[in-house]
Amino acid sequence: MRREQALSTLARPGFQDALLAALALVVSLGYLIVTAADAGPIAVGQMVAAAAIGALTGLSLILRRERPILVVAVVVGAEFAAAVIFGGDPKGLTLFPACVAFYSVGRYLPARSGWPVGGVAALAYSYDVPPQITVVYAIVLIAIGQSVRARQELNRRKHIQTAAEAVHSERRRIARELHDVVAHHISVMNLLIGAARTTPDLDASHEALRRAEQAGRDAMTEMRGLLNVLRADDAEDKSSEDGAVGSPDSLDALVARARETGLPAELVIVGERRPLPSAVDLAVYRVVQESLTNVRKHGQGGRATVQLAYRSSALSVEIIDDAMSARRPATGGYGLAGMAERVALCGGMFEAGPRPQGGFRVFADFPLPAASGEETS
Repeated sequence: MRREQALSTLARPGFQDALLAALALVVSLGYLIVTAADAGPIAVGQMVAAAAIGALTGLSLILRRERPILVVAVVVGAEFAAAVIFGGDPKGLTLFPACVAFYSVGRYLPARSGWPVGGVAALAYSYDVPPQITVVYAIVLIAIGQSVRARQELNRRKHIQTAAEAVHSERRRIARELHDVVAHHISVMNLLIGAARTTPDLDASHEALRRAEQAGRDAMTEMRGLLNVLRADDAEDKSSEDGAVGSPDSLDALVARARETGLPAELVIVGERRPLPSAVDLAVYRVVQESLTNVRKHGQGGRATVQLAYRSSALSVEIIDDAMSARRPATGGYGLAGMAERVALCGGMFEAGPRPQGGFRVFADFPLPAASGEETS
């Protein structure tokens, strides 16, 4: 725990800058001690002034992230003051702070301002020596800072792009859910209300209106379930909600509702039914739901067959109709795209297109864990 706290403290920018400032003070004091030992007795006033310069340049590094221009100006000004106090080339007093300042100019200023500021500061800093030396290492330090800045900016943009893609994916998922729920139930309600309006039989009209009312209730129930899924804080909550929608009983009820709306439909089960992963459960339900909706919309006069084939390590779902309508393309359309996305997210394979003998076929194959009792290799 203490180690983690220590690492967390070391990672703080403010703490790192304080360490740099302390290191600059140590370097400046070391330079003063070496200079005093080599030059013999030095006036006390010079030593005090030099110590003040070292302290000023060191402490200024604390602001290097927020005020890099101010820091490099302080370092250049300190170099002029040190030259007046000591004469000659007293760069040992400000060299370390200058290196940090030039790097900070490149790191925390954009290129359009970092390079001009750094160049002017480098020329001013090298006033008392051949400028080539100081300018070269200043350019190197600024270039290093710019490189780090560019890499961090690239990482930031990648993070933003990843976040935007996640938001876009979530929006598409929500739109797909809404499309599947609303389109199916509204199409059912439209057919039932239309039947109630046109039939002369009062009892049949009332029954159609009752079914339309029930379809509306079912839509509200699924919408509430969808909202609960979207509000869920973890995957477990989401899976439990999804499983309630895609349960085998609800699939039977889905096909039964299709028959009630006038679409001849049957559900054929091949193999022994068994519990499915929640994601596959929901995907199967939505594929069947959207396919039956499309048959009602485009397959006028057709019959629909929904077949679920359970195998040891896979489940295939096939929805076919024998309507002769050719209005449905093999690709395109939000419903088909949504089904393909659902199946792909479960690691499955999806096909949809017209049948050579007429009608339309939707097929999805989902990989499953091996059934209990089956040997796995």
